[in-house]
Amino acid sequence: FVIALLFVNALRQTGSVDALGNVLSPMLNTLNLPDETALLVVTKFIAGGTAMMGLAVDLIDEGVLSIEVFNRL
Repeated sequence: FVIALLFVNALRQTGSVDALGNVLSPMLNTLNLPDETALLVVTKFIAGGTAMMGLAVDLIDEGVLSIEVFNRL
């Protein structure tokens, strides 16, 4: 779990998640989800649901993600 979360954070720091977000953007927009949810989608598939929830709580606390958007995700 910790190694997967470190890997996701490394992807985030290198800008890889932003690049992937640009690729996923049309699909996310079709679903009426903001681009910020790309990080959660990537985290879910790489590190699992627990890691995704941890990041979601951080994003909600930072005001980047609303609870309504998270529930739609």
